[in-house]
Amino acid sequence: MEIRPTTSFALAERSLWRGHDETPFVGVGARRAVEIESDRRLVAEIERATRAAGYASLRHLDVSACNACVVLSGVVPSYFMKQLAQEMAMRVANVQVVNNELEVRQP
Repeated sequence: MEIRPTTSFALAERSLWRGHDETPFVGVGARRAVEIESDRRLVAEIERATRAAGYASLRHLDVSACNACVVLSGVVPSYFMKQLAQEMAMRVANVQVVNNELEVRQP
């Protein structure tokens, strides 16, 4: 009698023998698509908020997101603007972490 582990790898291996459409990992791609769409919405909301603030220097920030972790990059003229951009990003719903990589450079 052979004892085989029932790990996800073993389940995937067995499903390959039955047919490629029966794999237990079908939902993984769909879940990742939802995360990507959620990140796109976060970026759009943060960009909308920084543009609506009325400061010209905040209109040209680079905003990216991955798994609700936001990265702000670009150049701003003061530490106040850097902090303001970070606060605006943090106020957007579902943002977990803000990595503020904005560079302060005097005009």
